[in-house]
Amino acid sequence: MIEKLDVCGGLISNRSFFPLKPRQQGGVFDGFTSNPAVDDAPLEDIAVPALIIHSQDDPLAPYYSAREAARRIPQARLITLPSGGHLFLGHDSDVRCEINRFLRELVPEELTHTAAPGAR
Repeated sequence: MIEKLDVCGGLISNRSFFPLKPRQQGGVFDGFTSNPAVDDAPLEDIAVPALIIHSQDDPLAPYYSAREAARRIPQARLITLPSGGHLFLGHDSDVRCEINRFLRELVPEELTHTAAPGAR
């Protein structure tokens, strides 16, 4: 598989989510986990940074739930996509860029340039 750097410095993979059929169980799982029952979860107790990426037109999980979760999680960052549905279709680069930015802010720069023990 060939990989290349995207505009945010992350890797772009040639792999795809499609065809969706083999991922059907994951889609069903998403349906169960993205339901209003999460409203009762103690999100205020999450003590680590959290990145929430959500599209406003997601037909499976309402946008207001993501907005509310981001409000309740102390160190949450909400990234809103105007479209793309549940799979963020058409926003691959945007999503990768935001995840990359989020992770880079969490890891001190000196650690990102340090070779693994025994590496040259």
